Amino acid sequence: MRTTRNRTLFAALIFTAAAAAGASAAITITDDFTDGNDVGWTRLSPLSPYGAGGQYTFRNPDPGSSTLGYEIKAPASPNPGVLGPGRAGSVRLDATYTTFYMQADLTDWDESRTSMVMGLLARSSDFGLGTTDGYLLNLDADGDFYLSRNTNETLTLLIADNSFNLDANANYRLTFSGNGSALAAQLFNLNDLVNPISTINAVDATYASGNNGLIVYDGSALGNQTATAVFDNYLSADQIPEPATLAIFGLGAGLLAIRRRRVA
Repeated sequence: MRTTRNRTLFAALIFTAAAAAGASAAITITDDFTDGNDVGWTRLSPLSPYGAGGQYTFRNPDPGSSTLGYEIKAPASPNPGVLGPGRAGSVRLDATYTTFYMQADLTDWDESRTSMVMGLLARSSDFGLGTTDGYLLNLDADGDFYLSRNTNETLTLLIADNSFNLDANANYRLTFSGNGSALAAQLFNLNDLVNPISTINAVDATYASGNNGLIVYDGSALGNQTATAVFDNYLSADQIPEPATLAIFGLGAGLLAIRRRRVA
């Protein structure tokens, strides 16, 4: 994936009562991965034919807890100049969204790869090598938080915040929402789900609908590194859920953060 960067700021996204009232029946998907499988998910591994297919496992970064997470690993690309960097993801094809709200927790990643990228896919389609479209919310291991438009696996940066550093011992929550052309994202420390570390907003009308999911990829200059992250408490819906709904799914502010260990 190639990235073209800019630094334009946009107005904040607000989901109005009218938009919520006009929404169709809620399309809500949740997965805390405690069942130790990814039934319902479609794995995205465009470099599989070239011996660099994604690896998907379920593990707990904290041996003292029973919580499982969804670990996605992308091996190094065998030919970055031709195939692009290593990348892998997983998407839910059982729901297509126009208006959307997503969230997922990051409970482990390989912080030794500072250009490694992990995040969320939204309104995505045409999945495949050199064909995938949609929007990405990404977090670099060195702390860059940004929204990008993805066209045929080429990224154009919409907005970024690089004003903070990640804590290697912390866990984080990503949220991503879209209403028409307005896109918004926030990053939280799981120990404080009230005050965001970062809020970014963009306006882009390129993609009106598509599927949502998870992704990791190598963002290094040479595109010859690996990428690994563990996701938990995934939620995707066609409107922002009420706090009571989040509590039912175990995804609300009362969630206890777990300790993190470095990815091997």
